[in-house]
Amino acid sequence: MLVVGAALTGLLVPYVTRRWQDHQKELELKVDLLARVSETVTRVITHAWFRELGGKEKLSETDREEFDWRYGEWEVETRVIQAQFEAYFARSPGIAQHWAIYCDLLRELHHLSWERMQRGHLLAKLSDAYVQDTLWHVEARKKRSVLGWKRSRRKSFSGTPAESVDWSAFENTQHRLRYMGQTWRTLKDAMERPRVPLAEAILFASIESF
Repeated sequence: MLVVGAALTGLLVPYVTRRWQDHQKELELKVDLLARVSETVTRVITHAWFRELGGKEKLSETDREEFDWRYGEWEVETRVIQAQFEAYFARSPGIAQHWAIYCDLLRELHHLSWERMQRGHLLAKLSDAYVQDTLWHVEARKKRSVLGWKRSRRKSFSGTPAESVDWSAFENTQHRLRYMGQTWRTLKDAMERPRVPLAEAILFASIESF
């Protein structure tokens, strides 16, 4: 019994310790990814908010250079995150696919914030992108290993689009003081909602290196 107990202790304790350490590392990596996703989403929405609120019909050369630089940084960061999703969640490709679709939606918001006239077609593109089904469903896979036995489980995470966005309120920039006070919060909430199923999928999915 002593020999068997010592053998079990020698095998089980290191195994449990290693699994706990891997779990902590995986959790830390996921928290970092989620923080960067949140920052990236908030940055482009805040940029659109300032652009709409400022309401300049024409930008100075300095303004345009600043906006171009910031937007370029945003594009780089979204692609870095995309590459990390593809690497870390290779068995859950829906995560990277959802992020790409989500970024396309945010690009439409950015393009709208630049346009001062004839915004109807951009609003139509934004609202159409917002209601597409792939923006609201993310499938992820979780693998579990118990003493050498490996199992995997798939799960789908869903979100709900906001139904109360008055898209037409943003067509005429001359009314920006009204819609910035009354309608913008609804649009902001709508643009942030797709992040929920994505975050749930990330927390559920297994990272390939662990």
